[in-house]
Amino acid sequence: MPDLPILQNSLKSNGSATLPIKKGSMAENSLTTIKNVLKGEETMHRRLFALTLILFFISLSGCQNNIFSDPSGIKEIPETTEIEFLEAKNDGDILLFDRWNKKMCLYNTNTFQVQERMNIDNFMIYEFPEVCPYYTAGHNIDNHFQVIKMSNKTVETILRLSETEGIFPLSFSGEYMFFIKIDYDNSNTEKNRSLVKYDKMENKLIEFSNVHGLVSYGSIINSTLYYTCYNEEDDTYSLFSTDCDNSSAKPNLEQSGLNAGEIFSQNGELFISDKENIFSDNKTFKKASENYFVGDKYLVQYFVDKLGDLSIDVINTINEEKIFSKSNVVGFFVTDDHLALCFLGEIKEIPI
Repeated sequence: MPDLPILQNSLKSNGSATLPIKKGSMAENSLTTIKNVLKGEETMHRRLFALTLILFFISLSGCQNNIFSDPSGIKEIPETTEIEFLEAKNDGDILLFDRWNKKMCLYNTNTFQVQERMNIDNFMIYEFPEVCPYYTAGHNIDNHFQVIKMSNKTVETILRLSETEGIFPLSFSGEYMFFIKIDYDNSNTEKNRSLVKYDKMENKLIEFSNVHGLVSYGSIINSTLYYTCYNEEDDTYSLFSTDCDNSSAKPNLEQSGLNAGEIFSQNGELFISDKENIFSDNKTFKKASENYFVGDKYLVQYFVDKLGDLSIDVINTINEEKIFSKSNVVGFFVTDDHLALCFLGEIKEIPI
């Protein structure tokens, strides 16, 4: 299982308020604890505790019926390493990434309903912070990680890793695709972490040999990769930069002592974060559970509202005003000319 802090976003993989949990049950109490952790005010140790609760909750779900809204329930991972991804075959169906639960689903653009979810026990899909068609997928216990490309109809496997390796998206920008690669020992404990770039021509990963430490988050501006490393001794992050085209370059330390690791960029502007906000030299936005800078002028944010529903805000980053907000979000995708927000009951399109 991947160690923190690489996959802090995966803490939300089963924290959705839409689960039919009995009121007052241990499952409900566990989810409440997890949601409190996800507010961003807790320490790394509490996040690790939350991840432990989730894994226990997932294992418990295998013994209960209909714990997820998908009537087919949770499926066991196949003995073979070949994973059968969903495919959109029916009229109106598209593949949509459920960013909150880290699952792939079939969403129908005619009925505005989820037709099917890819529910394989402990099998997760991980996204880049930037909206793009590339993801990584793997099993939290048995690994079998791969890099995949998802269109609105099918999934293509780009690269497979060995059973002792895990791979997680770091940052994407056109020709550049960076990942965190984890090597595990026989007990599935992390023994090494490295920064790698995908070489499309050679279909291989190139390791950046002078990048060390617990690389956690990243963002690309032009041909420079900015990334943060977690410091276990004082529970802080350091910000570094390195040349995307030089795998032997020595990174530059840009800033240290950060109390959060998430970084973003838009229009060549770098945003760092603390526990409450996302900010640059010129702008500040309140931090949500999930944050996506989209196109040249939007920030899309996921959060659980006061009623316990999964909701979404869209903020115009030019004037820093909220332009849209709605609950019951399933996911979103971006085309050449609009941002499409998919809800249970409708699709909202915003020009970009």
